[in-house]
Amino acid sequence: MGGEEREAFGVCPEHEGRPAIAACPRCGRYMCALCVSRGAEVSGQLLCRGCIVALASRRGLRREVPWENRRGMSYLTAFFATWRTVIFAPRAFFGGLEPGGALIRPLVFAAICLAIGFAGVLLWLGVSAVSYVGPSSAVLVVAMTLAAAPIANVSAFVVTVAFLHALARGLGGGGDIRATVRATAYCQAAAVAEVIPPIGTIVAFVVRLSLYGWGVSAVHGLSVKKAIAFYVIILVTAAGFIYFGVQLLTPFLPEVV
Repeated sequence: MGGEEREAFGVCPEHEGRPAIAACPRCGRYMCALCVSRGAEVSGQLLCRGCIVALASRRGLRREVPWENRRGMSYLTAFFATWRTVIFAPRAFFGGLEPGGALIRPLVFAAICLAIGFAGVLLWLGVSAVSYVGPSSAVLVVAMTLAAAPIANVSAFVVTVAFLHALARGLGGGGDIRATVRATAYCQAAAVAEVIPPIGTIVAFVVRLSLYGWGVSAVHGLSVKKAIAFYVIILVTAAGFIYFGVQLLTPFLPEVV
């Protein structure tokens, strides 16, 4: 019977060769598994991506991201406009973010934010190291940190995306991994606060957790109750990591001091 239903829907016009599994109730366009998107925030129906964008744009739900569509703006202006909206209007930004957009620009945006924040951390680390171990050893500490940073940041990002995606899907989210990556990338706007250490590191950590709660739940179309549960689980997980991290470091703190 499953084969007969697929045969009735025909072949996906956007991904040639893939069998269609549904038809968009708005335009009738056949959709394969890659095309089907949950448009709960638009109509509560399974719509093709084209109809979701059309309806959402008409209702003001989808907004262009300046960083992705500069429209004559300089890269600096587009970056700042995007960063400002993510930080000061996260509900509007992530509510209007296209889940199925490209990945390169969001990832570049994340890399820039992380680099800005890391510059401040590196400066603070260098100054602190000079005070504790002297100039020569401080250079070595900074060099080692600089070398390890890319691997550490990429690893942390991948683990974060995997955790957030699994959690969102477990709560009934309808977005795919692309949506999670896009939202998580823009959440790294919080990392810019790290340019003013050490308090900036704490601020960045708290703001980043809040953005995860706003962003990933929004692109996955979670209801208010599920979005709250999503955020609470993130907070509890983060608190657990902090607790166990402190427990592991406590034996070494007297030696450092």
